[in-house]
Amino acid sequence: MKKNIIIAANSSWNIYNFRMHLIRKLSSKYRVIIVAPVDKYTNYILDEGYEFVDIKLNRNSLNIFSNFIIFFSYILIFNKYQPAAFLGFTIKPNIIGTFASFFFKKINSYNFITGLGTFFFSRNFFRKYILIFYKIAFIKSKIVFFQNHEDKTYFIDRNIIKEKKSFLIHGSGIDLEFYNNTNAPNNNKKFIFLCVSRINKDKGIIEYIDAAKLIKKEFLNVEFQLLGEIDKKYNNQVDIDYLNKSIENKIITHINFIDDVRTNIIESDCIVLPSYREGSSRALLEGAALKKPLIASDVPGCNNIVKDNFNGYLFKAKNSFNTYEVMKKMLNLDIRERNLMGKRSREYIKDKFEINLVNNSILEVIYKHI
Repeated sequence: MKKNIIIAANSSWNIYNFRMHLIRKLSSKYRVIIVAPVDKYTNYILDEGYEFVDIKLNRNSLNIFSNFIIFFSYILIFNKYQPAAFLGFTIKPNIIGTFASFFFKKINSYNFITGLGTFFFSRNFFRKYILIFYKIAFIKSKIVFFQNHEDKTYFIDRNIIKEKKSFLIHGSGIDLEFYNNTNAPNNNKKFIFLCVSRINKDKGIIEYIDAAKLIKKEFLNVEFQLLGEIDKKYNNQVDIDYLNKSIENKIITHINFIDDVRTNIIESDCIVLPSYREGSSRALLEGAALKKPLIASDVPGCNNIVKDNFNGYLFKAKNSFNTYEVMKKMLNLDIRERNLMGKRSREYIKDKFEINLVNNSILEVIYKHI
């Protein structure tokens, strides 16, 4: 009989879009049970035949009672399935789920820090307590996986995790067979910058719009696309009025979120991400896999994918003018140089971020303990 493994995240969307390749590999040896809140992606998971347990989890709630209910829910789930391992993704499963695993000695807990995000930009007192909770939770962890060197160093330097318990992986991996651009390079009449992102302030959306305004004063036939949903549950929301006016004034073109962004990326000329911090940006990986030159802020999670003057350009985070300068630099490049950058993008991630490479490195670690 196969041993049980529980994989938990704060949404079925997260599981389906980022973890399914790993889950499929694990399921060849183990019975995988997925724990996450129900959303429209839950049925996709069920269609693949995996067991699914709904857990009521609000990723932004600080309510002590509701978080205790989550903790008790994990206790009940662990007691029912008696898993050999627990893999936690996102903050609450990492902390609350791992706290619950303390009551089960046989559970090997593995935590994945996929980006500091909201936590990193939180008020100091909140960040302080989250770090304390992480430190306690990681006592139970066999290994904590980090997606970039800076996040790993951040936790080690603050004595949240020991070096021997930390392990660096290259993002969540990218499927190069799925993201494969065999089309000829674009010969668009207009140059298209594309930003694929959740729409909130910390993704640098305002800087993207401000830079677009400056570019449009100098260049004709340039379009700035923004593909994604407004993150209404995020604490640091973008100025909606400013966003809407920018759309109305045709500074940017807004495209509602879609599951498959390959066509949008292929039809663009350059991928832009002005984020303040990432784990390892999925949008940049997708753009690189599809042979696009990249422009991104010089921050963790972006500068491990974009190599300045090699496969794109980096700019200062939170700096609209520098974003504009770098966009202008890209526009002035010869098309052959841009295409060369795009080829380098795919070659670079093929060596580091290919999904089998990433997941095999994770499985190698996990198999040592189970």
